[in-house]
Amino acid sequence: RGNKRVLDVYTDTIKDVKNHRWRIEHAQMVCDEDIPRFAKAEIIPSMQPSHCTSDMRWMDSRIGESRFHRISRWKSFIDEGCQIPGGSDCPIEEGNPIFEYYAAVTRQNHDRFPEKGWESQECISRQDALKMFTTWAAYGEFAEHRRGKIRPGFDADLTILSADITSCLPDEILKTEILGTMVAGKMVYTNL
Repeated sequence: RGNKRVLDVYTDTIKDVKNHRWRIEHAQMVCDEDIPRFAKAEIIPSMQPSHCTSDMRWMDSRIGESRFHRISRWKSFIDEGCQIPGGSDCPIEEGNPIFEYYAAVTRQNHDRFPEKGWESQECISRQDALKMFTTWAAYGEFAEHRRGKIRPGFDADLTILSADITSCLPDEILKTEILGTMVAGKMVYTNL
């Protein structure tokens, strides 16, 4: 009910305001009928993929199996046309961006549980998972003109990985190492 109430207030408040980019952080439990409302009002559902995979173990006792399908509706939001900025919610979660990406594409935790993914109908493509932490994150903060892409004139905030996470086997994603991190064009971490 919390996300529905915030959505009600937002849609009543913004009405005809264009390009407002209001967000609902932790839009993790959303009813079917509210997903199109996010898209129509251009409300941004911001989520952290590892919340799904860390919370799944206690969901049955807290919300009951009949509501599992309402949790972390990434694919449903994307299919409706929403952009989803992703985050880590560190220090609540571990803060490892590889774990976040893996959770988004497999709906498994970094111990590879559950085997087929939790509520796997909401798994998203690797390209969409990458967008959660790049272009969609930049859009969510009005920074798409300078962040989220490797392009001349952009901030040059980027990470160098040991594998192509958009095409390697799913298990290889978790073995991927961060070889370097660049912020504003300067290497701030290197393991090259």
